[in-house]
Amino acid sequence: MNTRSILLVALAALLNAACDQRTPTAPDLATPDFAPGSAHAHAVVEPSPDVRQQIAGLHPLFAKYHDLDKALADGYAFVGPCVSDPSLGGMGDHYSLNADVDFGRGDGTYALERPQYLVYAPQKNGSRRLAALDYTVPYEKWDGTEPPEFFGIPFTRNDGFGVWMFHIWLFQHNSAGMFANFNPAVPQC
Repeated sequence: MNTRSILLVALAALLNAACDQRTPTAPDLATPDFAPGSAHAHAVVEPSPDVRQQIAGLHPLFAKYHDLDKALADGYAFVGPCVSDPSLGGMGDHYSLNADVDFGRGDGTYALERPQYLVYAPQKNGSRRLAALDYTVPYEKWDGTEPPEFFGIPFTRNDGFGVWMFHIWLFQHNSAGMFANFNPAVPQC
């Protein structure tokens, strides 16, 4: 088995553990809603016109990846099982340019034009549809005393994956909020 295969098998095990009911992919739902760093922290954030303009600038950078084959041709690789939560909604399949480096979790740096993952929502016909961009910063690579942030909005904790996490639902409406980690409209895996 080559190194990449071993890494992908290890990632699958980590993701399965994170998705297990006993190890939720989001903080315990008993966490007060909208507390900094909680799974719900982004649910009510309404982007300002300036933020909407910055987000609109991402469309031309990633629109070509509606075609999953183009993402694969550009080096994106699948990094684990589909992610969903029975009470919060789905996320989908994650594809990373750096799948063979720390499972695509990131090097501790982040920028709007460089998400760690493209997130594809499963469809009823078995296909996948580009839905979101996912930014992660591993806990062990973050030196700040406060979480990383975009637009003054902090990333949320994801202890299951050991990362600070920030989603932008760029290509699919999310009734839970544009920056929520899960989307009730995304089918369960």
